[in-house]
This record gives sequence, structure tokens and C-alpha cells, in this order.
Amino acid sequence: MTIYSWAPGHTTLFFAVPEQFDQPEKMGSIGGGINFEKGVTTKLEKDMSNSVLWNSQNINGIVTRTVISLFGKLTGKEIKVKVSHESELGIGFGFSTSGAGAIGTVLGLNELFNTQFDNTDLFELAHKAEIINHTGLGSVVGQITGGIEFRLSQGGPKLCETKSVSSNANLVIAMLGPLSTADVLTSENHMKLVTSSGMETIKNIQNFQNITIKSALQMGRQFMEKCGLMTEKVKQMIKELDNIGERFSSMAMIGEALIIFPQNRNQIKKWLNLNKIHFLETNISSILPHVIK
Repeated sequence: MTIYSWAPGHTTLFFAVPEQFDQPEKMGSIGGGINFEKGVTTKLEKDMSNSVLWNSQNINGIVTRTVISLFGKLTGKEIKVKVSHESELGIGFGFSTSGAGAIGTVLGLNELFNTQFDNTDLFELAHKAEIINHTGLGSVVGQITGGIEFRLSQGGPKLCETKSVSSNANLVIAMLGPLSTADVLTSENHMKLVTSSGMETIKNIQNFQNITIKSALQMGRQFMEKCGLMTEKVKQMIKELDNIGERFSSMAMIGEALIIFPQNRNQIKKWLNLNKIHFLETNISSILPHVIK
């Protein structure tokens, strides 16, 4: 038996961690982000190899393995599976691929072993796996919210209050290089500046219903310029985009990548090709994670 599931790619534009909690279900970030039409498709099948693959290549897959371990403890079952993730999105660029993989894995496990857990309980396991491995604080909650998403309180899926704004805007995502999310999330100095910048951004939101992709990216830009995570390469690329009139762009958190809402698509593509930057086009999506029937 083979099970397929899907979860959206996602990027955080700004975030803050007002309080630290020992319990994963209480830990998380507040902030805002965007869900992508391009996501991660996960295939699960019972297999003694216990292997994890990304685009057909064997990987450590620590978050996926943590999900499998947590699911085994929850069910009391011995879980022996092969997990294959497929995506056009790169790992380490701030596209929440670990969160998407975790969500896809736990949805697939529930179907494969016929355990019939509620989705919220399953998503809680995916969130916990991210917290344990310092690979994300709010990605899973954002990915199960859809659209342009806002996390208004800390915690996992059962505790976090969210809002979503629908949009089908087409974006260009430019991948410059990977960054380590864990290095940032475990650095006290980084997180102090991130949180103060993120709280300032969140407080400036007046009306969620008036938010557009342009205003969301502007909020991301404000956060990016103050939070201390912007690399020199990102700074230079943003400056060049501004110079050609492409002012609606921001940095993916946490990765060396740009999220661009193009005003002149041909101009953007020409600029990216000239700079030899790998890029993808994707729409914003409100499609939520699901098992593919």
C-alpha cells in the first residue's frame, strides 16, 4: 500500500518569540507569512529500510524521523516505512520544506496505519518535531492556515490563534543560498533582535482585511531591515531590484532567498538570468495539507 500526501511550501516574512516555553505545544512564534502553490508531495509505504528520500536522494531527514518516532510512541506501533519527499523547492532557503515534509509524513502515517486521528492532533506532532529539532517555530501553523497567514499567539495548532487573507498573486522566488534555521533559533542574541523587530512589525498592523501581497511584503521588508538576519548578498539584490523599479520584495525567513511580487515579469526574469540566480514562479495558495486520494 502506498499513500501520497501534500503540503504547501511557505515562507515567514516576519516573526517574534515573546516567551520561551519548555512544552512544544506552547512554544511557537507569532508573525506572518505566505503559502505557496508549489509544495512538497510525500509518498509513504511500509518498508523495513526506514529510509527518507528527498527528490530520490537519501537524506538524514531528522524532522521526518522525529515525526515517525512520535507517531510510534502515540500509537504503540512499530513503524517501519520508506518516506519519499518530492519538491521543486530547495532545502534551507526558508520555504518551510521541513514543515511540509513533517505534515505530509504524519498525514500519510495516519492513513497508512488506519489510526484515524483528527488532523489537529496530527499537525500537533508535526509542530512538535519542528520544535524539537529547532527547524521551525511557526511554519506548521502557517502551513495549515493557508493564504497570507498571520499567527497572533504562540503555540502549536491547538493553541495558536491565526488569521488568513486569500490571494492568488503570482510570485517569483529567487534562491541565493541556504541558511541554518537552527543556528538562528538557538542564538539568544539573534532572537532578542528578531523578537523586538517582529513585535514592532506586528503592532503596526491596523486591519487584516486590508492586507494585500504588496503590504505583506512591505511588512517583511521593514522586519528584514531591522532584525539582523539580512545577508550582504540579499541586501545587494534588494538594492538592485529597487533600482529597476521592483520594490515589492523581501527575504524568506530563514534563508538566503527573495520573495518577489513582480511589476514587470519579463524584466525580473531577465535580471535573474543575468545574475545567474535560480528561481521559480508560484501562486499564493489557500489549499491546505491533505492526503491525495
